[in-house]
Amino acid sequence: MLGLSPSIMLLIGADVLLEARREMPNVFLSLSEERSFVLAEALERDQLDIILAYNIGPRPGFERKAILEEDFVFVTAPENAPSAPTISFAEALEAELVIGGERGLIRSIVEEEAKRLSLKLRIAFEVHSINSMKSLIARGVGASLMPYSLAADEIQRGALTAKRIDRPALTRTLYAVLPTGRHPQAPDAEMMRFVATLEARMLKALGPFGRTLK
Repeated sequence: MLGLSPSIMLLIGADVLLEARREMPNVFLSLSEERSFVLAEALERDQLDIILAYNIGPRPGFERKAILEEDFVFVTAPENAPSAPTISFAEALEAELVIGGERGLIRSIVEEEAKRLSLKLRIAFEVHSINSMKSLIARGVGASLMPYSLAADEIQRGALTAKRIDRPALTRTLYAVLPTGRHPQAPDAEMMRFVATLEARMLKALGPFGRTLK
């Protein structure tokens, strides 16, 4: 069983299942789509064989491989977009933010960096649904800091505008995680080749907002 973060599916789409069937005709793929911390817990309970999840720390009994790094962007409605091509982290935090709950990885990354720089967040709306977040932002009632993949479709369609965050940049890291000490089997080798295919597709979709860590 393969576990994927929802943002991977947002970025490269459900065609991943059709591609898996083409590339691994002899392997039955069961796919689980959950937030990264949920995937990690399922892997620990032996409910999944391998996961692709973000910012997973070292865990006893598991090996992790950094796959790629993804940039955060400052997301607004097009009419509210800053004129400069980039925006500093401090400038981004001056906006009224639409952001996820405190348990979320994205919120944690933003808050930890703000704390490090002695900056405060101006939270207008705390929203637990990414679709609701994007809807509010598109209406012009706030802005957000999020990984590019979460709003890639809306950005490409012009419904939302993204500006690269710098001084400092914010990123997150995608890891492939699996149990240590497993006996290599043919399906495992096919699965790892499929993971490499997913990485290539993600890097292409991320464009300048992603980079390989191999």
